[in-house]
Amino acid sequence: MGFTNCGHVCPMTMARMRAIADEVEYPLNVLFVSVDPGRDTPEVIAEYVRRFDEDFTGVTGEAAEIDKLAAALGAPYVVEISDDKYIVDHSSAIFLIGPDGGFRGVTTAPHDVNKVAADLNQLFAEMGSQAST
Repeated sequence: MGFTNCGHVCPMTMARMRAIADEVEYPLNVLFVSVDPGRDTPEVIAEYVRRFDEDFTGVTGEAAEIDKLAAALGAPYVVEISDDKYIVDHSSAIFLIGPDGGFRGVTTAPHDVNKVAADLNQLFAEMGSQAST
């Protein structure tokens, strides 16, 4: 969860997600959810995520929908709008959601590419072995 005008956290996290995706032995779907629907239109988000990988997906929604998802994941964010400022403060965590839509875990910064990839490979292997039993 982030926003396209984020100066440092989001671009670094997305670049790391690209590197993580290269290291994971299983198909990995990366979903970037914008918490700034006022500026992040679907077109802006699509262009943003394509800079990192053609297969990454970016979405946003109404503020109430984003709030509901953020609360369910434990991903706080705040949009502060004043006369001359527009600030979005958000979590830098990466949330892991299984193919069934269930919450599988979270990884917080700093995001070590090798460690996160190894953890994901283990998680996928465990999910695969559970599915076959």
